[in-house]
Amino acid sequence: MSADAYKLRLDRPLDREVARLFRSQVNRARRALKKPDDDSVHTARKALKRARAVLRLVRGALAQDDFDRLDDAVRQLGRRLGPVRDAAVADSLVDGLAEEKALKPSVIRALRAELDARHAAAWIDLTADDGIEAIRTELADLRLDRDALAGIDALALHGGFAWTYRRGGERLSRAVERRRAHDLHAWRRQVKHLGYQLRVLTPIWPLVLGPTARAFDRLAEALGDDHDLDELARIAAASGLGKNEARAVARLARKRREALQSAIWPLGARCYAESPGAFAGRVTLYLAAALAEAHGAPIHPLDGVALPSPPNRLFAPVPTAA
Repeated sequence: MSADAYKLRLDRPLDREVARLFRSQVNRARRALKKPDDDSVHTARKALKRARAVLRLVRGALAQDDFDRLDDAVRQLGRRLGPVRDAAVADSLVDGLAEEKALKPSVIRALRAELDARHAAAWIDLTADDGIEAIRTELADLRLDRDALAGIDALALHGGFAWTYRRGGERLSRAVERRRAHDLHAWRRQVKHLGYQLRVLTPIWPLVLGPTARAFDRLAEALGDDHDLDELARIAAASGLGKNEARAVARLARKRREALQSAIWPLGARCYAESPGAFAGRVTLYLAAALAEAHGAPIHPLDGVALPSPPNRLFAPVPTAA
């Protein structure tokens, strides 16, 4: 998939673009699973997260039942792929620790034996009863009805964008208060949603939103590394490793998580420095201005706020002078 495929095309009707973005990611997930392996599962899972982020961007324009049905369907499909992806990530993490010689060879061998068994079991569970083909069939049936989005404008995206930002801020506050791995992971999910939404919207003002999207990507990556280290320590504690080996893994994970979190907290504070209304409001106005520019429509100030005229997805061209 090219980088531009997951970006809003400003010269197209907004309802068609949103439907295209959702469907393209669902199709990408389905194609990836045609030849399933660790990489294709990762591709499919990431595509489903992107589809879900698009869906959440327009949640305010959809009937609640329609949104809940689609959101739950995409989430559940992603969860079914999760154990295989998690096992592959843990394998990769241990490979990296081995290259760094961060743990004794005996600990690495014990971890690899445990993780290989978990990885194999995850694949058995996923492929049982033709499970992958069942997922592909369900993906083929997923539809975001374009008619339900007919007539949406820039303002229709404001609610979903504000909701995503607000949820991330709430999860940040909870993570700061509790300092538990579970809470950081819950925060990461919201950071990922917003990061994907920013990628979609980057074309409306790349100079501003490009760096913002990269900041959220960086935050999500750091939170992901924190989660992976915590999971590795948990697996080591629950496995057949000896106490000394498990403690060595826990010490390493704790030390690296502390280093990661020293960067996570200030970056998170910067990313969530605005109120949800302010953040979503200015991005919505960027979108309105970009759509108006792309369709040759004028921008008129309204109560001190620039809104497109007419304020819908299809802008009438500016009449040429006689």
